[in-house]
Amino acid sequence: MDKLFTGEKWIAYGDSVTFYDGQIYGDDSNEAGILCKGYQSYMKEYLGMEVENQGISGEITQQICRRVLQNDFKEIHGVTLFSGINNFRDYDFDKFGVVQEIGSDFDCDTFCGSYQKMIEHIITTNAQTKIVIIVPFKCFTDANGLMPKIYRDSIVKIAKLYSLPYVDLYYLSGFNELNVETMFVDGEGEIYKFHPSNYGYEVISSHIIDVIKQTKLSYY
Repeated sequence: MDKLFTGEKWIAYGDSVTFYDGQIYGDDSNEAGILCKGYQSYMKEYLGMEVENQGISGEITQQICRRVLQNDFKEIHGVTLFSGINNFRDYDFDKFGVVQEIGSDFDCDTFCGSYQKMIEHIITTNAQTKIVIIVPFKCFTDANGLMPKIYRDSIVKIAKLYSLPYVDLYYLSGFNELNVETMFVDGEGEIYKFHPSNYGYEVISSHIIDVIKQTKLSYY
């Protein structure tokens, strides 16, 4: 088992998909009373780093950005950024924004502006802190159906702009309309399919770990 990152300190920023690691699934879920093994647990198990869980349920990217801006990232070796699902939940395209050039005056009240702002804050406070962008998997609401590709495309555009590694779960995770009951834990009474089952977390974690591995400096 590879322990390439033993001794490193990482922070996982996100929403409830990040928060759920180590929590017990609720009574309204399809795995009620079962411990959730989220992607951070797989990071620790297979890569060896410490991972601080900075996932807060319900938060949109703008709120996550405000928390990122409070950290100076001293002695932090790496960060994962996993957001956008609750922006889709709110479906507020007036607050979507646009991807701008590096160093712009970003509107932190928008999805794109806050995403770029938190990336630039991490880079300018500690340029040695690795940043791994996690693109949300395909998820669904009763009201609006499938999460539009514009979220995926904008996050990927931002990652490429800063030459950052990204995990494209939207296209690589295998989450789709035909396997929601397997990949998600949300029960029939829920108006959304947002939260992975333990199997769903196992699937996305393999992709996340593969990308994080590539950030390790190597001389052979």
